[in-house]
Amino acid sequence: MDKMEKFIGEDTLHEAFELGLIIKGFISFIEILGGIFLYFLNTNDVLNWFLNVTSSEVLEGGNHFFINYVTNFLQNFSVGTQHFAALYLFSHGLVKLLIVLGLYQKRVWVYPLSIVIFSGFTIYQFYLFFIGPSIGVFVIGILDILVVLLTMHEYKHLKNKFGFKKK
Repeated sequence: MDKMEKFIGEDTLHEAFELGLIIKGFISFIEILGGIFLYFLNTNDVLNWFLNVTSSEVLEGGNHFFINYVTNFLQNFSVGTQHFAALYLFSHGLVKLLIVLGLYQKRVWVYPLSIVIFSGFTIYQFYLFFIGPSIGVFVIGILDILVVLLTMHEYKHLKNKFGFKKK
């Protein structure tokens, strides 16, 4: 029995692991859809829509930091950047979804792989957080840390339960 099991209990840890998989799977699916959507998105159409929606606000005058920021961002968002971001979202989501499916199916070889890949994603997410703080990136990073810890526990539990040993 490891330290987490003493305080929380094996059933609760397993349920938390499965809940983490469901959340990661959902986020992965959203990333895949987001990547597909972003690839085919016409940023000029988005810019025109945004300008139409915010035009009354701009006409009132004053300093509109957010409107200016988004307008500038959309005007400088190149097709190359768009396609890179779309490919990144799609591939990131696909890799995570395949790992989640492998963990859900209890494929033993996926556990160490997922620990390495999710740890790498987590390191990158916290790098992003420190260069441009975002509450969303922070929350997903914390979720990833929890999933890595729960995956390590689940893998250890499966190895003990089924007698997997290193040769």
